[in-house]
Amino acid sequence: MADEVRKRYEELKKRHKLPKFEELEGFQISDLEETEFLLSEIRGKIGERLDACREFFSELLNPDTDPANMYESRVFSDAEKKEVFDVFKRLMFWTRASLEVSISNEEAANAEFIKGFLEEWKGLKTKLEEIIASVKNSWEKESEETEKLGYFG
Repeated sequence: MADEVRKRYEELKKRHKLPKFEELEGFQISDLEETEFLLSEIRGKIGERLDACREFFSELLNPDTDPANMYESRVFSDAEKKEVFDVFKRLMFWTRASLEVSISNEEAANAEFIKGFLEEWKGLKTKLEEIIASVKNSWEKESEETEKLGYFG
């Protein structure tokens, strides 16, 4: 099936001046089974990644009462939190752009979404990796003795 996806994408790439197939491989598009509406399916795969990242950032920026989220939200200074929020804003922009395109679901609109998103994704991906690494690494650091996470039952 991966060969069919690549073949169909190459046809669409010529028609819409899309980026190279390899730029999309991180979104597991080779796993797609549907090729008739391939650009819509690709936008959906991108949307899945956006949703996962958006949920992570929502929990990080608004930790509520979850101990893990509260702990992780303390990793960043106020200035760093602004940078984290700026990344979150871009994720939200692309999430809403995908929703907007899904309404008409036209091939050309899907192509424009994919092109625009991939252009920004390169920079966003680097920032996402840095933020996620900071959060992950926080779990290996000793927390302050005075740190209180609240209710433990």
